[in-house]
Amino acid sequence: MNKYDPKAIESKWQGVWADTKLYAARDDDHTRPKYFYLVEFPYPSGDGLHVGHVLSYTALDIMARHKRMQGYNVLYPMGFDEFGLPTENYAIKNKIAPQVATERNVANFRLQMRALGLSFDWDREVRTSDPNYYRWTQWIFLKLLEKGLAYQAELPINWCPFCKTGLANEEVEGGKHERCGTPVEKKMLTQWMLKITAYADRLAEDLKTVDYLDRIATQQINWIGRSEGAEITWELAGLNLKEQSTPTVTVYTTRPDTLFGATFLVVSPEVAKTWQDNGWKANQEAADYIDAALKASELSRQEESKVKTGVDTGIKAIHPLTGEKIPVWVADYVLGSYGTGAIMAVPAHDERDYEFAKAFNLPITYVVEPYTGNGPEAPEERPSIVAVLLDQSGKKVLSMDHYGRHDNWGGHLLVGGGIDQGEQPLDTARREVNEETGYTDFELVEQAPFRIHHHYFSAEKKINRLAVTTGFLFRLKSDNRNELKLTSSEKHNNVEPVWLPVTEALTNVQDEMHALWLRFFTQGTSFAANGPLINSTQFNGLSGVEAKRAIVKALFDKGAGKGATKYRLRDWIFSRQHYWGEPIPVVHCAKDGVVPVPVDQLPIELPKVDHYEPTDTGKSPLAAITDWVNTECPKCGGPAQRETDTMPNWAGSSWYFLRYADPHNNNEFASAANLKYWTPVDLYNGGMEHTTLHLLYSRFWHKFLYDEGLVPTSEPYARRRSHGMILGPDGQK
Repeated sequence: MNKYDPKAIESKWQGVWADTKLYAARDDDHTRPKYFYLVEFPYPSGDGLHVGHVLSYTALDIMARHKRMQGYNVLYPMGFDEFGLPTENYAIKNKIAPQVATERNVANFRLQMRALGLSFDWDREVRTSDPNYYRWTQWIFLKLLEKGLAYQAELPINWCPFCKTGLANEEVEGGKHERCGTPVEKKMLTQWMLKITAYADRLAEDLKTVDYLDRIATQQINWIGRSEGAEITWELAGLNLKEQSTPTVTVYTTRPDTLFGATFLVVSPEVAKTWQDNGWKANQEAADYIDAALKASELSRQEESKVKTGVDTGIKAIHPLTGEKIPVWVADYVLGSYGTGAIMAVPAHDERDYEFAKAFNLPITYVVEPYTGNGPEAPEERPSIVAVLLDQSGKKVLSMDHYGRHDNWGGHLLVGGGIDQGEQPLDTARREVNEETGYTDFELVEQAPFRIHHHYFSAEKKINRLAVTTGFLFRLKSDNRNELKLTSSEKHNNVEPVWLPVTEALTNVQDEMHALWLRFFTQGTSFAANGPLINSTQFNGLSGVEAKRAIVKALFDKGAGKGATKYRLRDWIFSRQHYWGEPIPVVHCAKDGVVPVPVDQLPIELPKVDHYEPTDTGKSPLAAITDWVNTECPKCGGPAQRETDTMPNWAGSSWYFLRYADPHNNNEFASAANLKYWTPVDLYNGGMEHTTLHLLYSRFWHKFLYDEGLVPTSEPYARRRSHGMILGPDGQK
């Protein structure tokens, strides 16, 4: 028996496969059933493949071979995502031109993939830095520009000081550049933007039409962040501005039902600065605070552990429905770049507002009685009480230990019980404490300003109930105690009252309703739960959607507000102040402004340069190449300058899968016949880290092309799966 020699045997047959084009997809027979497998093509920004590439490519390679054996016409292509920061940073680190780095690395990637025996159709290789490819990337950009979906704006952008370029919001994770980990700064620059927000609803809704893993779809939906709420306009007293006789501030809230719980307004330092620029004479404390806050980074201003800071401006906001005047504060935890840069603070029902109110001793008004529990609709409502009993020191809580129950239910609860007919809640609370604990000498410390509506199933009565509980806080005056007169059921369940330190009780009391009462009385708490309104004038008793709708209507009738839909998603910052990217195909003319380059002049190719390192100025290295920058205006023939910002690496990868359907077409990015046959992609496998980057961007581009009648389907990928990461000993990929 001859010894198996993998180098000889495998290289021989890999050569045969290549020569015979064994794995080539066929475009000459569209009658056969097709299957399009897609893996994310790699950045050739390293010396070769890493194990994560092999993990993903091998998995789909097995599936592609299986489909071929079943008689399918299988498209399993490969290419290279060559533009962008990964390759440019690699080139800078190794002191070689990006073109040289790309050619060298691609050659090695290709060699390794072939050596692995992966069944890619190499005849369809796509390379994003090939001018024959990025000609069509530029062409799609011009289509976006023509339809008003590409535009320029001066705005504060995410700036990476290490990579020396602007970043899209999706490229910032935890305040740091997702690629290099450098803390991001804010910088004012004129940028090209793509109006991805115009597709926000469709990007969320159309996920129902495709087969994505739940975690992938959820991550996209959360990133889009569609929320229904209201814009509320507050008139301001004590603010004198040059351009407004009656100054106002608008806030957006998803909880208009909590309007009557707003006890102060908070504006961002950015908003306060615009008031200063418009004539407001801030007091010295406020002026100093605004200056200091504007010098801090947004990242530091949003740190969870940061102590809340702020200053009362002396301005008053007039409640739009009651006319009550409440203070306006300036605080750095509100950002000028988010929403309107102002919030109505409802400390009873928002954790950040609660912390701020406690720090500055501001009023807290509860306007919602929360629902807890998860039981179904109850046929009856049962008025009840829950009592928190502290010892004389105030450091321990009496808890009812139910761990000995015969029905295997185990846990700690507070003292509680139903209110008998004709009995007042306080009397019930005193009676229940005495009956359940035996203690007789205790005093009332506080009655809660709200009730909790708790759905539960009564195992004893075999019925769903809604307990409407009033909470009380008592403290022992002495240890006087009667002997407990336990019922037979209580004796059988072996329920024991025990004293627990407050911190231990907060951990041991698991029931949602009892835990909320314990937190409220021992720590103070806010809660965002829905429920019927209190302290809200004529809206008391309304709950949920009904309350929101009624309050928004009242605001609208007074001209003080309206319903509004907002998104977390922001327009895509498309400019990069780098060399290694697709040139943006426009020129700037003093007479005609921004002028698109004619299609017959595409591609606008990158000039060959000696120095491609990014600058600290916010300008691309291309700006220094005057013989490339200076050109003629296609419209008037006068002098013009080319755009020197380049596209991000996400541009070429937003449509590469379409080019695989027809990679050698010089007349269009792909023929209608080939697109109709091959698309959508049947199965796309890639990393979870690209869910809110490449996946979101490419779906946006595809939907635009669909609207233009250029692709046959609204969604590019029928199925999306994500592989895990292989981590090193340090837990890093």
